[in-house]
Amino acid sequence: MNAKTFYVIGIVAITVAILIFLILRLLDFNDTTSIIGGISGAIVGAVIGYLIKS
Repeated sequence: MNAKTFYVIGIVAITVAILIFLILRLLDFNDTTSIIGGISGAIVGAVIGYLIKS
């Protein structure tokens, strides 16, 4: 994998994590739940970014 692949994976992971965090905050979950959801979103986003790139 080259640097561009890591760049795409990182951008998708961060975007998905932020979106999930904001959605959970809008649905009035507490901070801990939202942070855990954001981390899970980052993992899912990394997988999606990898699949997009490959």
